[in-house]
Order: sequence, then structure tokens, then C-alpha cells
Amino acid sequence: MKNVPDTKLGRMYREHINLILKKDIEGLLDQYTNDAVLISSFLKKPIVYRGREELREHMNGILGIDDLETNIVFWGETENPDTLMITEQITMKAGGSKTKMRFADSWVLRDGKIAIHFAGMVQYPDGSLGGNILDIHKCTVSKIKKGNIKIHIFTSPEEGEMPNSLIVETPNKLVLVDAPLLKPYADKLKKYIESLNKPVEKHFITHAHPDHWFTACVFDIEKTYAIKEMLDELEVLFDLQIQYHTQLHGHLLPKNIQKPKNIIEEGDIEIDGITFSINKAIDMEDNAMMIIGIPHVNILLAQDLIYNQTYMYVATKTQDGQLCIDNWIKYIEDYKKKDYTIIIPGHGEFSDASLFDSTIAYLKDAKKIIASSKTSEEFVKQFKDKYPDYRIPLMLEMSAFMLYQYGKE
Repeated sequence: MKNVPDTKLGRMYREHINLILKKDIEGLLDQYTNDAVLISSFLKKPIVYRGREELREHMNGILGIDDLETNIVFWGETENPDTLMITEQITMKAGGSKTKMRFADSWVLRDGKIAIHFAGMVQYPDGSLGGNILDIHKCTVSKIKKGNIKIHIFTSPEEGEMPNSLIVETPNKLVLVDAPLLKPYADKLKKYIESLNKPVEKHFITHAHPDHWFTACVFDIEKTYAIKEMLDELEVLFDLQIQYHTQLHGHLLPKNIQKPKNIIEEGDIEIDGITFSINKAIDMEDNAMMIIGIPHVNILLAQDLIYNQTYMYVATKTQDGQLCIDNWIKYIEDYKKKDYTIIIPGHGEFSDASLFDSTIAYLKDAKKIIASSKTSEEFVKQFKDKYPDYRIPLMLEMSAFMLYQYGKE
């Protein structure tokens, strides 16, 4: 604890933090009146807890916190009435990951105990500022009409990591590809799908990164399909993914996240007279990915094989600890030789085959930047200097954490 004054409320604050470090929930509750009210913005919307039992529900969140460090950047207190207003920089571990944020806490005391507690966030772990409201109207839909199919590209805003979720509309049916990270965006996508008035035949989940599948349960989970290697990956990563993204997004995630239900094999399948070419890619942007071609219209549903003018996740490693960038480039080179003329990336706008070369160029820069960066800060700075106008800075931060910090603290 830094910059805590030696005052009555300063000593109470020190005790408060020490109780959190000890995970002593009952001790924390004893600092509050029995009818205390706590208003929290930790989950990006106001949540009110009243009385000891509801406060216990809120305090249970401390059980996953380790290595809490606080640095007071603003302190104000009064007597008669006893009140406290502070802003603090917080560093802690939760779910095995180190995270940083800024809190704004205010207490109103009665008879030496906290009667009202405003527990606010100034800056969330994902870098977004307190007070930002998730706006489903920022979701966009772009469309491609070619031959007898139409593809609807539903793009979530940057708060949801900006993934593209796809609807392939055939003459009589719909085929879904991936799903948003956050439930409010998935709810909006579901309404859009319903407006098309056609049944969903299959729902393909391309890979295990949560921004492409966490809300699959909002749709018909029984119709979800993934390659076996992806499901094997989830057996290892599922719990860690839940912990990490709960820290970032809390109530914005579905309550009942479910893995895809069915395995699909490589090869061509026909849906409503349309051939879909199902292909695997191993050890590239993710360790296992499904890439889908629609050959008769020369469209590639590339998803995270390709990005367009956004920062890319470049930290994936093989089982023996080698970066997957070279292998990723080889897959792109192979797809360049095919006849695809419309490329739909996992993040960013669809375009033509020039996206193959732009993605390769970025990956080659990534190799150089990783080789020359000794810290995550150097890594992020070099990328921002090289690509100052690219979107999704959180993708940079996630790459930096996995490359330079994960497993090293």
C-alpha cells in the first residue's frame, strides 16, 4: 500500500486491504453496518448490494484475487460526518493473470462502520474508461451478394474485440460462422438472424479464441460444429478462458457458456445445394482453426487466418514452445495459390486477395518486433509506431502479456 495517510480512516483502509489479502470475508463484512448499501460499477453497470448477505455475494469476488497492490493517487476524508473519497491504482492477479486498473472508492460511515460504499471503476482492465456504456448500436452489418448466396457480416464493436460473425444465406437456409464474445451483441445478432425468416442449418465455430464462440449458447447449441482439434484445445483452456474474460467483461458474458456440440471433418459438404469446403489449419493464429471456402463463388471465410487493418494476436505457440508465425505465413501462401477473390477476415472489413499479402507483411514485422523487444512495453510501442491507425489495441496487449509476462511472474 502506497500513500495511505496515518489517520483514522487511513488505518481503517489499511485494515480493509489486509482483510482482502487474507481473503477474510467475515472480517470485511464486520467493517460494514448490518444495513449497509454498496453500489458497484465493476461490471460496467450499476449493481446495488444491500445488507450483510448481499454484501457477502459481492465480497466473494476477492477469493480469486492474489498479490493485490494499491497506490493512492487521491485521498480526501472528513469528520462529522466521517466520509472517505479516494482514487487508487490497483495491480493484482486473478485467474493466474496480472491485471491493472483504477478504482474510485467512497465511504460514508456511521458509528465507525461503513454504511454506504460507492465502489467505482475509473479504468477497467481492458483499458476502457469507467462510464463507457456498451452500445449495441455500434454493431454493423455489411453484405456480399454473389451468385445464389448472400453473406451478412455482423461486426461487434471494439469493446467486444471486433470479431466478424457471419451468416451465409442460401436460397432456403442459413449457415452461421462463429459468434460474438459478449451477450448483448449476440442478442442483437440473434434478432437479425430471426429477421431473415430462414432456418439455421449449421453453426460452424472456427477456433477456440473466445471472441469467436463464447456466445454460441445464445443460439441453438445443438447445431454447433467444430473440428476435433479445437475441442481438444478447449479441454485444456476452457476454465482459464472463463476466468480471464470474466475479469474483463463480467455480466456481459453469457451465464451458461457451452462448448460446441458436434465434430466436423475436413472435406466438402453440401447445404441447400451449396458446397462448403471445410479445411483445417494447425498451429497458426490459433493452434487449431477451421477455414471455410465457398468455391463456386470464390469466397473464403478466412476468419482469423486473415486480419484487415487491426492489430493481430501473434502469441500462439506450438506444444514445444515455438511461435507459430512461420507456419501461419505458409498457410496464407497456400491460400494465395487458390482462386479466392473475396476474403472475409476474422477482424476488419472484407476485401480482395490483397489481404493475403498485407497479413503476411504484418506477420513478418511481428517476427522482427518480437525479436527486438525485451519487454511487453517495447513490443506494444514498436507496433503502435509501425501501425498507428490500426484498431483493437487490446489485441496488442493480449499478445504482449502472453509473450512477455504469462508464466514468468
